Amino acid sequence: MKLTAVITTISALALGAQAAPAIDRRGDTDEIARFRVGSEWNCANTKDESVFTKAEATSVCTSFLLGTKSVTVIKLNPKCQVFVYNSAGCVDSGVPVGIKGCYSNGPEISAYRVFCPWW
Repeated sequence: MKLTAVITTISALALGAQAAPAIDRRGDTDEIARFRVGSEWNCANTKDESVFTKAEATSVCTSFLLGTKSVTVIKLNPKCQVFVYNSAGCVDSGVPVGIKGCYSNGPEISAYRVFCPWW
């Protein structure tokens, strides 16, 4: 009797585990930042969207396309910051761009860097 109860319990657990939905670990948890860049001032007509994920190295200077004049941060992990730079190679001090903020200053925005110092 006890053996039958044990076998029934194990079978029920195995069937329940197969029926449980899989957890998608590639969802929003992997996305660090999402922002749009544009070739016009004041974030008008920003079309090109960039997504920065955990798979990409943080603190690395990444160049924008030539002619980028504005950046709008749409989504940002609270443990991270996005800095934009007017100089190639991120050699100037950089400007932090917050969520839903538009950055449009200077002749051109050359590069960006995503920092996640609180990880």
